[in-house]
Amino acid sequence: MKFFRTKLLPGILVCSTLLIAQPQKPRTGKLAIASDLDQRLARWRSVKMPLDASYLTPSELRMIDKLVVACHYLEDIFWRQSDPEGLELYKSLEKSNGDPKLRRLLFINGSRFDLIDKNKPFVGAEPMPAGRGLYPQGVTRRQLEDYVKRHPEKKAEIYNPYTVVKRQGDGFTGVPYHIQYQKWLGPAAAALKDAARLSGD
Repeated sequence: MKFFRTKLLPGILVCSTLLIAQPQKPRTGKLAIASDLDQRLARWRSVKMPLDASYLTPSELRMIDKLVVACHYLEDIFWRQSDPEGLELYKSLEKSNGDPKLRRLLFINGSRFDLIDKNKPFVGAEPMPAGRGLYPQGVTRRQLEDYVKRHPEKKAEIYNPYTVVKRQGDGFTGVPYHIQYQKWLGPAAAALKDAARLSGD
């Protein structure tokens, strides 16, 4: 099954980073981990981008801080849209100070799947879900299309590019982004408004 459509929140990729994936050998808990973490990390290079603040006013520096805060909230949303299970794994590794190489790959990739190797998993063997975190686990395109045929009044809600589709009884419902991600969108919007007030533009 192909991806239903791209529904990741616009602009979030600007605030996040990418990464790698594949084989299976060593294990963290019950999940098989790719045996070539060093080689995968070697494909990526850290690039320092120092900020020359000498030409910025104190107000502009505060504005930049607010934009960074907003980006962090948007990145939280991206993780939940991309790979909620990968986010939980990352957080558990962070809490237990577990495998720093795996943590780094998860952070760069924003998921357990190698975005530059056909989305192959580098944690576990489960392929990347076609609907990522935006559709119910295991749902097929046919199931959604059949449901919409039987319930045409739900078509706009289910196919809206700014909804998260969830199971509801024996059917489906579309939850708008502003509701599903309110916990992060609220403070992100507040930080952006603060930044706007600090800007002369």
